[in-house]
Amino acid sequence: MCMSWYPVKCFAIGSIPQKLPTSLVHLKRLNLRGQRFGIEDDLLSTLSLVTSCDVEIIEMEMENQPTAAMSQAAMNLIDQQDYSYVILDHLRVIKITNFTHMKTGMDFVKLILAKSPMLKKVDIHIHQQVDIHGELKIVKELIQYPRASAKAEIIINKEQPLCPKADPWVTHMQVPPKVTHMQTWVIGQPQNAVRRA
Repeated sequence: MCMSWYPVKCFAIGSIPQKLPTSLVHLKRLNLRGQRFGIEDDLLSTLSLVTSCDVEIIEMEMENQPTAAMSQAAMNLIDQQDYSYVILDHLRVIKITNFTHMKTGMDFVKLILAKSPMLKKVDIHIHQQVDIHGELKIVKELIQYPRASAKAEIIINKEQPLCPKADPWVTHMQVPPKVTHMQTWVIGQPQNAVRRA
């Protein structure tokens, strides 16, 4: 199932249950686009959907709004809710793109790691506007999060621009092509070993 933020937000009409009244047991792959975790209703709707199905693969594309303020209610939402009943025992892979070090996104990943005993891979693609300090903060926090699955590997990717060497024969009017490379961190077992790939 592929959904953008608007249909997911429709779950937020009225009071949002922590779990949908009907389990989506046949849903195996969930693709969510434009998720805005700085908004309480969007975060609650996503949590309600994710915890109501036997999904094996989740792909999420976060909507990055650097100037948007995060609501106080959203910031503390996962900490204040009771998710002790949640076990995502079918989830194998989660991929999140446009990820930032926003507290709500970090809390969401922490919840997924703690509640997914069959999880094998967490693939996080950091938004290109996140600087090296934000990137290191993400890596340091993820190392500390407990994992229900001993096999869970966290892969953190960020596209980095390469600075082309100055060519004295190139005039200032010529624009060099955008050249990038992927910087990757892998947090695996045993004991949260971190390596750069």
